[in-house]
Amino acid sequence: MSGELVPFWELRYFNFKPMLFSMKYLILGGLLVLLAAHPATPDHQSDYLNLCQTIEKNRIALAEKYVQAENEVDKNRVLDTAEAYLLTVFQQKMLPAWMGTPWDFNGISAIPGKGEIACGYFVSTTLKHAGFELNRFRLAQQYSHSIVKSLSLGQEVVVLRNAPLEKAVAYFESRSENLYVVGLDNHVGFVERLQGKLFFTHSNYIDREGVVREPLTQSNAFASSQTFVIGAVMPQRELLKRWLMKESIPIVT
Repeated sequence: MSGELVPFWELRYFNFKPMLFSMKYLILGGLLVLLAAHPATPDHQSDYLNLCQTIEKNRIALAEKYVQAENEVDKNRVLDTAEAYLLTVFQQKMLPAWMGTPWDFNGISAIPGKGEIACGYFVSTTLKHAGFELNRFRLAQQYSHSIVKSLSLGQEVVVLRNAPLEKAVAYFESRSENLYVVGLDNHVGFVERLQGKLFFTHSNYIDREGVVREPLTQSNAFASSQTFVIGAVMPQRELLKRWLMKESIPIVT
């Protein structure tokens, strides 16, 4: 990656501290540098940069409120607000921005619609750009099962082995979470619940289709797996707190 321009969201931020709000200026500065280096940025890419900046500004504001909360009741209210905001912006803005980005086994794109992106990098990059403090390269390079375990932070990980598609679908239908990361035999992606329906959102290797959001029961990539390793991403309080306070997510190898 020598000589390659690094987008501002790839920079490693300092962990949040109550008095450390100069991060806002780091974000703005990085954004200006990137835009200056790419004066002809298409509208889609420009909108994505603005989205990343907006998410980070809102995260900082919520973190300030969380730190200033005087009791657990108030802290939980902030967490509820943060959870609702993060889930909404991730499902309605972050993931859709990547739709149509081509798949490649070695794809590591950091900009939607530009270059290619592998399935693990799609998971790690979207989470990274949503504000989670993680190494998107190291996470993406793990086996799909390790990616799920890393994001679960010691919480329950469900493993369905030699399972038909119907069993996996039935599991999700019996749950209430809205966003999961799911490791398959040789693949990884998100299972989403949107308006009561289940979707598999992933960088599809079949025919090199790339990033798609497809009904779970109609996904050939999902149906071809015999193993499903499932971890809830949202809601998940421990992961949410790490997002809010910009705390690092360790990689499970």
